[in-house]
Amino acid sequence: MIPKIILFRLLFFFLFLALILTCDTAIIRPYALAIELIAQDDFEDGNFDSVDPNLTNGLSWLNEGQVTIGTVSSYWQSKCLKLNIGSRVFSNQLISSSKYTLTFDYINYYKTPSKVQFFYIDNSNYYYFAPANGKVFRVMDGIETQLSDLSGIDTSVYLFIKYGVSINNFKIYFENTGSKIIIQIDRDGYQNGLDYEFTTEDTNPQAVNLFKNNFRIGFTEDGSGNYSYWVNYDNINIYSDKVTASLPRNPTTIYVSPNGDDNNSGTISQPLATIAKALDLSLPGDTILVKDGFYNESIDVKLDIFTTLKVYATSDKRLTIKSENKHGAKIKGVDLSLINFVTVDGFDVNGSISMGGLNVMYRTWYSRGARVINNFVHDGWGIGATAYDGYVANNYILRCNRGVGVGGDNMLVENNEIERLIYRDRDADYFRFFGTNHTIRNNYMHGTRKEEVGGSHTDGFQTFGDNGECAKNIIIENNFIKDWHGQSFMITGEAGCHENIIIRNNVCIAPGAWGIDACGIKNLRVYNNIFVNVGYHGIGFEERLTKSGEVVYTTGEIKNNIFYNAGSDYWTRFKDGLQASNNLIYHTDKIVNQSTYPNDIVNQDPLFVDISNYNFHLRSDSPAIDRGATLTDFSYDKDGISRPQGAAWDIGAYEYSSGFLYGDTSGDNQISAYDAALAAQYSVGLISLTQEQIQKADVSGDKQVTAYDAALIAQRAVGLIGKFPVEG
Repeated sequence: MIPKIILFRLLFFFLFLALILTCDTAIIRPYALAIELIAQDDFEDGNFDSVDPNLTNGLSWLNEGQVTIGTVSSYWQSKCLKLNIGSRVFSNQLISSSKYTLTFDYINYYKTPSKVQFFYIDNSNYYYFAPANGKVFRVMDGIETQLSDLSGIDTSVYLFIKYGVSINNFKIYFENTGSKIIIQIDRDGYQNGLDYEFTTEDTNPQAVNLFKNNFRIGFTEDGSGNYSYWVNYDNINIYSDKVTASLPRNPTTIYVSPNGDDNNSGTISQPLATIAKALDLSLPGDTILVKDGFYNESIDVKLDIFTTLKVYATSDKRLTIKSENKHGAKIKGVDLSLINFVTVDGFDVNGSISMGGLNVMYRTWYSRGARVINNFVHDGWGIGATAYDGYVANNYILRCNRGVGVGGDNMLVENNEIERLIYRDRDADYFRFFGTNHTIRNNYMHGTRKEEVGGSHTDGFQTFGDNGECAKNIIIENNFIKDWHGQSFMITGEAGCHENIIIRNNVCIAPGAWGIDACGIKNLRVYNNIFVNVGYHGIGFEERLTKSGEVVYTTGEIKNNIFYNAGSDYWTRFKDGLQASNNLIYHTDKIVNQSTYPNDIVNQDPLFVDISNYNFHLRSDSPAIDRGATLTDFSYDKDGISRPQGAAWDIGAYEYSSGFLYGDTSGDNQISAYDAALAAQYSVGLISLTQEQIQKADVSGDKQVTAYDAALIAQRAVGLIGKFPVEG
């Protein structure tokens, strides 16, 4: 006798099998077993104006203009809907659903303009998608409005079709929740990296109330010229819920080696030969690990009218392209203009890195969310960091025309070393900055030789407006610049839109002319900087005649700065626009008139620890201690130590702290072999340290943590040496 449990299992199996066998085969898909097919047409009956009796929930179509049924020679052997110039069709049937997915196959010649009206009420009210340009629109009461992706990225580049013959499968998901309309659009599933490249939410109350249910589907051909039937549709299906493609695989590591082969699978035992092939095979969330060696290629992506672009990464599934060993993989360059949310880590780049600015397809492209970290960039143009929400950190830039050019919006550039600028047919500058909401901090600039920059107007930080660009809401802090340069800061506002720039906690050593030359900058705030051995002027607030003919005076504040042999120290051409106080001004060769600077400290040596070795920390007897103004915008010094440490803020970039112990990398208030081990591990990239830990570990005072620092800490831990070099 068969046990009951086995009988129940057999019964369940046969019921399930019967259910499958009685289903319409048109809806048996990996994603759609639980989704109802509510309307369809495959045009195999040869008619579009009547319902195919062999189809469940079939559609028929009302046409305007020349429409026919046929095949597309050499591409589609099945029958399809063919639209001639200026024609269109609409479903005769009304679809009654507030949530659905429309899927269809599409073949287009030469990017002929067309519309997919996926929620059509009448000629004045509908939503549509335009495959030729990849854009989505709402038409309501005859007024057309383009809808943008929620990410802020222009996703049309992932959706638009290529020039020539383009064969695609599209999905359009629509849902009216009662408070908003959700629209998602996909081209070709995961073939281009991501399912549903476009997502938007239309919260317009009138639209939410209008586009509820009872709609038609429409397809149009909107071209003109001498051709026939260049827009074709087939396999039109409408499902009752969201249709999703199956993920081809989980995120993985793709290996690249000089000894690899692009016919390999990309595993560790079968590596690829090129980074380009790895990019072709990658999906969001992958890591491309590049083994040591020279690669005769750049990390970049090509785009033209004959190709379409895939999604390489998303904000929650980044793509990482990494040299297996730091600076072991050597490449020719990097251009991330067409790749969002990518990390490029640890390469030796003989040339330059660009995060945006590629001009192709009649527009300029900029990356979003890209990270450029730990690279060695040399003998080229430096790093072009014009992008959005990007990160540039811990790179070493050597013998380049420029260090970093910052633009776009919300860029963070920190902890980079830029050494020895070289003139290459244009001015050599450590930084240029434009755009909005950037932070540039903790960078070390040095080693430039006057004879190698020729007549270059070499600046530490430069911005200007005669190119029509602006710079707003910029923070430049905690940077150190020395050796040859003309101006530490050269900032001019010819466009009349340079404003809200903060310069704080920077150390500027021996600029040939200016510490800060500010012309036409609104609300410039200069706090807690150190200017040493300046050629002509410490800070000058000047005016600028803008392109529109307006005279804009520099306005703002100068507080808590140390001017040490800083030429004319500071001045303004518009006294009502400057608030200045609590600065310390000292010259070794002249006396400063107190009446010129009534709110400052003059003629008192700031007593740096060791000026000859670039140690500008304050000695315990410095007159700058506890003499600064209390500021509210920030509360830390160049080393990351909180302000104030004493009764009040200190003047200058460094807050004096009797509790600051050099060599105490771990922060346990003693110097031990453990501190030396931490410094040693950091020096070879095995661990990361905080900014304060780095400052404590830099016991040699050379602005970096090396094996030499680790050795000094180890010697101090066992009593072989007394003071560190940084302590004077």
